[in-house]
Amino acid sequence: MLFFKKKEKPVEAPKQPVAEPINQTRKVEKFNIAGTSFREADIIKNFAEANDDYKLTAKQLKEDFEGERVYKYDFLTAVPELRPEPDNEYDPNAIAVYSDGIQIGYVKKGSTAHLRNVLENRKVVSMKLNITGGDYKYVSDDGIDKVESNIHADLVITHEEK
Repeated sequence: MLFFKKKEKPVEAPKQPVAEPINQTRKVEKFNIAGTSFREADIIKNFAEANDDYKLTAKQLKEDFEGERVYKYDFLTAVPELRPEPDNEYDPNAIAVYSDGIQIGYVKKGSTAHLRNVLENRKVVSMKLNITGGDYKYVSDDGIDKVESNIHADLVITHEEK
């Protein structure tokens, strides 16, 4: 099986030859990552920076962020590493998602067969891991609501179509 491990820099699209076929297309697919709520402390510690806007006063928030969410953290770009877990007691097809040696979660069970197919049978151009969410303040006409929310992660893969 073909899995990717890149720690130095994100996977970048290779330079294409000048005579690239015109009908060649790329597809971007997003795979949801499960289990991030169990790893939030490690994810925040390793991939988050405090968002200074979250600390603004109510007056400042209303002036600048009316009708918006202001998240407690900004997340750094994370480079994914995919690790199959054939000995996983719950799912022998499990694919764990790591970045910089920190486990983020697992590719959702219903997506693992398709992901394996993409990795084995298509030319992968790039992979990235988007981490979003967490606690936020919602700024409205009625005031500011603090909302506790879980962190989410998605694996985004760009590949050549067949």
